[in-house]
Amino acid sequence: SLEIIRDRTKPTRTIYTGSTVGQRCRCRYSLMNPPSNDVRVYGTLPSDLERHAGKVAATDEIHPPVSWLLHVRKLVLAFWICLTVLSLPFVPTIFDRMNFEPSPRQGSELRRVRQLFDASFPDLAEATPLVVMISCQMPCETVLDDFALRALQEMSGLFVKINERNPGLISAWKRPSSLAELKEEATARQTVQISADLQTLIWLSSWTLPQAGQARMMDAVSQVHRLADKLNREASKAGHSIILQGPPAIKEKWKTSTEHEFFTKDILTVPFALGIFLYQVPSWRLALLAAACIVMSISIGLASLVLILNEGVHINYITPLLMLLTSVAMSVDYAILIMSRFAEELQSGRRVEAALSVALMQSGGTVALSGCILVLCYACVLIYPGDMIYTLAIGANITLILCLFTSLTFTPCAVAAFPEFFTRSVVGARPDARRGSRGWFKVGAWLTRWPFSVVVPLVVYACMLPAIFQLAKFHTSDDLRSYMPHDLLDSYARLQTAFPGTGSSPILLYLDSAGQGVKSDSFFDQSCAVLKQMVKSSQGTDHRLELEAFKSILLAPVGQLASFAANQRTWVARAMGSCPAVVCLRWSSSPLECPFLPSARDLLEGTGAASQLAPGVSVYYRRLWASLVSSSNSSSAAVLSTRLPSGAEKQRAWEAIEQSARRPMYSGDMLESDIMRADYRRFPLVMALSLGAMFALISGSFKAALVPIKLFLTVVAPLAFVFGVLLTAYELGGLDWLSLPHVNADFGLSWVVPIVTLPVLTGLAVDYDVFLFSRAYELRRLGFDNHAAVVGALATTGPVISGAGLAMAIAFCGMMLSDIQLNNEIGFVLSFGVLLDTFVVRTLLAPSMLVLGGSLNFWPQALPDASRTIEDMEDWLCRGAEPCDSPVAAATASKGDGMGTPQSSGPSGAAPASSLLGAAHP
Repeated sequence: SLEIIRDRTKPTRTIYTGSTVGQRCRCRYSLMNPPSNDVRVYGTLPSDLERHAGKVAATDEIHPPVSWLLHVRKLVLAFWICLTVLSLPFVPTIFDRMNFEPSPRQGSELRRVRQLFDASFPDLAEATPLVVMISCQMPCETVLDDFALRALQEMSGLFVKINERNPGLISAWKRPSSLAELKEEATARQTVQISADLQTLIWLSSWTLPQAGQARMMDAVSQVHRLADKLNREASKAGHSIILQGPPAIKEKWKTSTEHEFFTKDILTVPFALGIFLYQVPSWRLALLAAACIVMSISIGLASLVLILNEGVHINYITPLLMLLTSVAMSVDYAILIMSRFAEELQSGRRVEAALSVALMQSGGTVALSGCILVLCYACVLIYPGDMIYTLAIGANITLILCLFTSLTFTPCAVAAFPEFFTRSVVGARPDARRGSRGWFKVGAWLTRWPFSVVVPLVVYACMLPAIFQLAKFHTSDDLRSYMPHDLLDSYARLQTAFPGTGSSPILLYLDSAGQGVKSDSFFDQSCAVLKQMVKSSQGTDHRLELEAFKSILLAPVGQLASFAANQRTWVARAMGSCPAVVCLRWSSSPLECPFLPSARDLLEGTGAASQLAPGVSVYYRRLWASLVSSSNSSSAAVLSTRLPSGAEKQRAWEAIEQSARRPMYSGDMLESDIMRADYRRFPLVMALSLGAMFALISGSFKAALVPIKLFLTVVAPLAFVFGVLLTAYELGGLDWLSLPHVNADFGLSWVVPIVTLPVLTGLAVDYDVFLFSRAYELRRLGFDNHAAVVGALATTGPVISGAGLAMAIAFCGMMLSDIQLNNEIGFVLSFGVLLDTFVVRTLLAPSMLVLGGSLNFWPQALPDASRTIEDMEDWLCRGAEPCDSPVAAATASKGDGMGTPQSSGPSGAAPASSLLGAAHP
């Protein structure tokens, strides 16, 4: 038996002692790549034993890849530092590239219709309303007063200045010159509308959202917000409040809220995660390297995303937040795993370069496997259609790759370049890598003992079943309020109560003249019949339509036209009072429903009966004609302002309206629903590819064909439990009693959450199981039986994996501080999933699964005979630490190690954990 002992008083000296036991040698020291150089052996040993010792026992050997990396360490450091500095100017620009409305997916019907509208009505599909809402804070006689007039005049003046710098950005707004004109506009209900109780007024303007001009549009809306804030301070004295609503205002609020949370709330997770690192590796100097990896990975990642994606590609607003938290979580996670191993090797007497070599070849290999698993999972997310999910997956993949490479290159090169600085608080410290390992050993020995190895998993699965059964009620929502910052929810509710459908993206209806031209009675009659059929089909449903909700050249709102009469007592105004509220026009003659109305041609030209009305009537109709009729007069568009229900009801309502219209329809509100349906159709394919690629990688790395099946059993039920709890909290109201903002079922579970998080959680769930199995695999190769290897793996990896999992959960908790419910849901499921995997799956389920049918764990490869038992493992865990109080360990220590070698003490008697176990961490 060959004993390998390190003389800690002389770090460069290694002593080898041993005794001859026939022609066979069991070595207690193992390297992943055995060195080829000879070593000096003291004593008389057989020649074959000398040759074996020369292959495995070089303690300060530096592996060739690590040697090459450290040789160019200055070049590597310069590369990362320069790349980070060059990336910093691009970081703020990502917030100008963010968009909150998805583009139509390739090959969809909505994309075809959008192209139809872009060709015939270039500004119509991109136009969206900005709503200025003025309300009485206290009950008042009417909101139409001098303050409302002055506020709208100031807003109008700002709009003129914005349009001078951005021609065509704002249209369809009117500046009231007097209080009488404001009241007249409110009566006509064109750009100004007032609620029935006279307490709320809205002023409408149309904004064109260019695909490539998001930054200019956001800057313009920001100016309007600043003016609204200034007016709000004055409005409080008049008992009023001013709030902006509509897609432009919501998007600008999203942008500012995202920027604020990125640089304040989310960044708060960094010191807490680094605190976990300091607990595991008590060296603030090494913690600086983890912080540097965070800065480099997020800076270079954001800049790369901006440069890689085309200008027209919209970046999901969640992407920067997820990239930051992924950078914090994975950088600290990888730093704990690599630096804790480095500190252990350094404390055991190795030189800095040799300690880095062992840390990179052992822990670094496992970290590389973990990173590849997560990259594969995020790569599978790219299969989903739509640029919003696509950009999120690209950003997360870039961040993961950067975290992996900075941890494996920058960190060791920095330590090697400045060894005295980074190792000052590590060298000479008492080795504490086994801190907590004896406790984990006792837990593992108890859990893997029969019948607990069967009973404990059954109890855990039984506790998960109630939440798993809730998945039968699985339902997701696409409610717009899930994306709104908290301070916009109340005003949005008031707006929808007083003016239903206002501020939402309208439904656009494409009316083709089929070659006969728009200026014909047949086109007007047929198109009006389509609108009436849509209204008739919707009666008795939850999406009931009215003709008043349409804006079209086909319809004449009689009440509004009467208000334009030159004299309200004229016979024209009185005659109109007997007509329906909305009348279908005809091109060349007066409509039969209201023969006193002029024809559409007279309204357009201002002749005939139209001359009996005020000149503003023809001006308004000509403006309407210019915006809703194509330049070739071959088609027209009708704009339907209504609010569709959310979730599955929205799709049913859309299909019912589309079936009754039998004409091409488009709405920005349906883009997300269309992408949601397409994503969930591909969801099974994404999960199958994620699991297949992940398990194939694990099986190939360990040359174990059946271990993925065992790991699969530790993944499915816990993931179902996590999403069952998520559904209970955000869809079924299980946590409403806590009265926490954004942790409730008010808006339902967003459809985005399962799509984005489930593949990632699958990778994270397998991540720590791989760390545990890799340690068990190494111990099994050292000659331990399967039971001892699994318990030893749990004991030696327990403290490190617990710290790494806690740091990752804290990082993802940053999203739970957000004012947007969607961010809360993503943060909740990621944090809860990581904590469950760290403290339940890895502790209770994975060891039991690996113990049951242990002979199948490593099939089909051949491993050494299992000659060491769990008693040997306990004995080895106690060596070099505090005295053992276990009777088994005490007996083993008194008689030797069970292999013919007496137990010795002191520097020349007790082998360090790094020598005995090969690694105390994954």
